[in-house]
Amino acid sequence: VGDLLTWLETAYGPGVTASIDGSGRLRIMDDTPGASSLTVTLSLTDVSGNGAEPWGVPITGTTGMQAHYRGNINVTNSKQTVMSIGRALSTNSGTVPAVSAQTPWSSVYDENALGGAGQASEIVAGNQIIFTGAYGATGSTTTVSAAAGNGTFTVQDAGNTPFWSVTGTTTGTVQDLLDWLEFTFQAEARIDQAGRLTLTDWTADSANRTSGLALSSVAYTAGIAQPWGTGEFDVHPADIGTEDGSQMGDTVSNAFNPEALATTQYANSSTTIFQNQDGFSSGFLQSVSVDTEGIITGHYSNGQVIEKVQVALANFNNLTGLFKNGGNMYSETTDSGAPTTGAPGDNGLGSIAPNSLEQSNVDLGNEFVKLITVQRGFQANSKIITTTDDMLNDLINIKR
Repeated sequence: VGDLLTWLETAYGPGVTASIDGSGRLRIMDDTPGASSLTVTLSLTDVSGNGAEPWGVPITGTTGMQAHYRGNINVTNSKQTVMSIGRALSTNSGTVPAVSAQTPWSSVYDENALGGAGQASEIVAGNQIIFTGAYGATGSTTTVSAAAGNGTFTVQDAGNTPFWSVTGTTTGTVQDLLDWLEFTFQAEARIDQAGRLTLTDWTADSANRTSGLALSSVAYTAGIAQPWGTGEFDVHPADIGTEDGSQMGDTVSNAFNPEALATTQYANSSTTIFQNQDGFSSGFLQSVSVDTEGIITGHYSNGQVIEKVQVALANFNNLTGLFKNGGNMYSETTDSGAPTTGAPGDNGLGSIAPNSLEQSNVDLGNEFVKLITVQRGFQANSKIITTTDDMLNDLINIKR
């Protein structure tokens, strides 16, 4: 596959980076600032007649490649996020654990552990989930709905070929829905650790663009679970300045804009008059967890699960040129070159293995010296006890 990536970067000219992301998808990014004219059309020439089609083939109305897919991240702007209030759970008791992208549809339940009309929830092939919303920039959005012909997702068994041709074949899991949502809304779709459905615009907001990403309602086939609710979606505009444990899923930004005052002064004695409450009770951080994408998630005492930061990895052109600081620590030098940073799994970087124990490299010579020192110390203590015993024995003999 490395040969293909090298060929793509050469064929499409300087300023283009080709890579395989953590999900196995082919990514071709234009690294040149400004508007991009990069267009890629996929086709397959199979000499043997039975070759694989790992990144799909052209389909009606598309090129087989999604445009604007997670290019270079603009760290000065945030991206609009739409999050469901409803949570999907993998048990029929109404309690955690929540579903993940790998959960089969037959194990997807809502928070009431029931489907429509009070029936036990079991989503199977042929069931439909209908989304209504929009994507694009404000003023030029594209509508997504059943009426528009692009808002209906049909559950399929594993092995079928989906029309959106993102993964080649369906998996029979929630991942199929996430692939379809990315194709339909041109946004990153994922399930967070609380089981909520989250859409994040691929393009960051700027002075000339305001995201039109929205999700207004979801409808389900009668009698199945309604895991992400029907019309309860929390929209997080770009550049939200603060975030704490009492706010659900706020987007952290480096645009520290002043916010409106939280109290109002009336023509009476100086007191704070309670008006309304919109949010969760205050909470404190209880624990943190890390997923395979390096995202560190905070778990708060009020039940909120909020993504905090993402661990970045770095690579160097000349690893042997790094300066060894000791203790398995290295630092950059002129021989090693400047670091190439990015998210885990991107641009040839490694991956994150959470909840794993790594065997450490130690200096055997140093460890043996420490072992001998401890052993000699024990021998010295033993000699002190022996000497004291001999002194007491001599003292007893003198008395006799």
